[in-house]
Amino acid sequence: MEYLLNAIGISMVRHNLILKFGKLSKDEFCEKAKASDIKNAIGHSGTIELINTLCGSHLQTNRIMVTLNPGDTAYVISIAFRLEEGKTLTFDEINKLYNDGKILLYKVDVYIINDENNETINRQKSLQIL
Repeated sequence: MEYLLNAIGISMVRHNLILKFGKLSKDEFCEKAKASDIKNAIGHSGTIELINTLCGSHLQTNRIMVTLNPGDTAYVISIAFRLEEGKTLTFDEINKLYNDGKILLYKVDVYIINDENNETINRQKSLQIL
């Protein structure tokens, strides 16, 4: 499944998964945001308005629960810093952040940790402890 998200949280991820983050250009992000088979899970109206402005799309807010599984891909639009507690951004504020380079676009691929991956991770942890 492919998702359109404005964040990824721990509650979205099951145990034994690896998330691989890669930055996207605006064009790459917009291509996916406009795809008919992507599941929009963005519930913030200012973020949806920014995506619609950047991409020429007609998305609506859709605040739903997402659980990422192996093989899923998430396309994420995210603010590059932590907002003050309780702050909700307007479209104008989000648009300014985008123009200032403070909005990041990511592709996140979801993989299961198999025994080979676990072995590699455990070796790396052991080396870090030494």
